[in-house]
Amino acid sequence: MILFSPQLWLFAVLIGLALFALFRRSSVVPLALYFAWLTVEDLVRKLWGNDMTVYFAKFILMGPIILQALRAWQGERYSLPRTMRAPLIAWVSVVLLNSFNPNLAHPLEALLGLHSDLLYLLVFLPVGYYLLRSPQKVATLFAFLCILAVFPTVVGVIQQTLSPTFLNERVLTGTELRPFIDRGVHVFRESYFQVNSVFVDPGRFASYAGMMLLIGIGMGLLFSEHRRYSLVGWIVAGMAVIDILFSGNRRTMVTALLTFILFLWLVIRPRVAEKKFRIGTMLVQRLPFVAVAVAVLYVIAADPIERGVRYFSTTLLGAEERPSELSRRLPGYVRQLAMIPSFGLLGQGTGAASLGKQYLSGRLGIPVSPDVSENGFTDKAYAYGVVGLAVWLWLLGAILVALWDARKNAPDAQRKAFATLIFSFAVVFFTAAQLLGSQFIQDYLNQSYYWTLIGCALSCPYWVNN
Repeated sequence: MILFSPQLWLFAVLIGLALFALFRRSSVVPLALYFAWLTVEDLVRKLWGNDMTVYFAKFILMGPIILQALRAWQGERYSLPRTMRAPLIAWVSVVLLNSFNPNLAHPLEALLGLHSDLLYLLVFLPVGYYLLRSPQKVATLFAFLCILAVFPTVVGVIQQTLSPTFLNERVLTGTELRPFIDRGVHVFRESYFQVNSVFVDPGRFASYAGMMLLIGIGMGLLFSEHRRYSLVGWIVAGMAVIDILFSGNRRTMVTALLTFILFLWLVIRPRVAEKKFRIGTMLVQRLPFVAVAVAVLYVIAADPIERGVRYFSTTLLGAEERPSELSRRLPGYVRQLAMIPSFGLLGQGTGAASLGKQYLSGRLGIPVSPDVSENGFTDKAYAYGVVGLAVWLWLLGAILVALWDARKNAPDAQRKAFATLIFSFAVVFFTAAQLLGSQFIQDYLNQSYYWTLIGCALSCPYWVNN
């Protein structure tokens, strides 16, 4: 009977949580509930055979977040940075107008594009900017997310050390969940298992770990003078490093390494002001916490950690038997840029290069536009044409300029360090990482986190103590 449907009870619980969050005065509560659900959503999908009603459940918890953000926006005297307003309006116009592009294989593709290229940007960038306007709110949310990250990490360690099928009897293959498949890879006669933890695939787990690495380091930097918060943040950063290692995802590892290198260069380069030296000192003092977290996990899982290090070092740096994966793949990604002029001014239409097309074709039998590249810039041109790609680059450039301004205007070393971290991530993520693909940039879990973090960094010069 429908009355006893588990989906019905799930939605009833989520609606109750959404109403609870809506009437709470704290803006952190709806965000905490939403991100908690994102952490377990894939696990629920695995247990229920990839029921797509579970996928749409997150929009219930998104409702109170949107309403609180609109309320804060109406009463806020600080609007989004001036440099971002025109390109943001232009990008919204491009996505909406291109939804009616006659080149689309099917009109429903446009809904996918509105979801992946617009929804999370318009919701979570303002959420981070307007709702997280005090150190207390940021500390509460970040601490909650850090504590929550223990669960996926423990599951990942168990899968890597004891049983790959733990909470993982079924994994996502195409549009359906199938019996467990060993996602291991073989490097020079050695197999390395790619963990997916509570998520449907290792790539999603790696994306989550990359975001938790930012949150952990960000919390450690922001609250360096508060020992408990700082300790929790740096420990979770160490856990996130192991999570990325266990996922076997090279793109996330490269993004994290490049982000940290750029961040270090910005805070310790020659002829810096005294405030920047304070950031470098603060960083050096807290890094031992990361080392302790990694060391504890090493005691538990020494062999898989060592194999993971060998896997990344051999595939990224190369060896005599096999060249580096970067040297093999990067020229192909660069060559795909040459396809951009062939897509014309307007491209194929909103959604032509979006995630989720496999569900339209596989489950509904709807024709979809073919995939043409693995390059994020080329995919944007394929969907939105040369004009759309130019607007997208304009928006990303404006965001980077605004983050740089927030970094310069930060009133103390802690906030300056946090803004520098998010700026460093955004530079790498929107350039080098996007060159290597577009799927992870569109992913809803990734977008929910990184747009919130970018909005939070943009607002940090204006935080008040309440």
